Amino acid sequence: MNTKIVSSKIEHRVLEYFLSFLTRFGLSAFTVDRMAKELKMSKRTIYQHYPAKEAIINAFIDQVKSRLDLHFEKTKALKVRPAEQFILTIRGVLDVLAPFLNQSIADLKFLYPEIWHSLTGYRLAKFGYLTSLLRQAQADGDLNPNLNLDRLAFLLPLVLDELFQDRKSTRLNSSHIPLSRM
Repeated sequence: MNTKIVSSKIEHRVLEYFLSFLTRFGLSAFTVDRMAKELKMSKRTIYQHYPAKEAIINAFIDQVKSRLDLHFEKTKALKVRPAEQFILTIRGVLDVLAPFLNQSIADLKFLYPEIWHSLTGYRLAKFGYLTSLLRQAQADGDLNPNLNLDRLAFLLPLVLDELFQDRKSTRLNSSHIPLSRM
């Protein structure tokens, strides 16, 4: 059998397992030891394809980003008003992210901050696109003309980041007001 095909199958199994594990137990419980045992695969084989646990996480994130990009492209191609396009885009994003909207995203921020920060440009570009849809919807009269979209564009990423705060985090200070108390 072709080595490239075998390699591709191993990578596929690893990423399928990672998604399944992530949805059941969360990122903080993930170990390569457990993966190797449950996949009946040697750790050496896994490390030949992914030199570190972070490489598995990055490969998985690349898959998620590809799915999100595909969804964004599909919704951009629709012949609907910007307000409807915004709603469809948000629904699709939630569909893609739903399997691991548990503690996993907060764990990514807390346990792997360098990976989380590497996603900043990607997230900001997507927020920029969503803001442009809202601007178009406002210009079309589908959105309140008094809504300050510059403030919304500033607040949206902050609100979403707040939603994904690590429950175990003790980095709160007296100036921090949880959204649940607003």
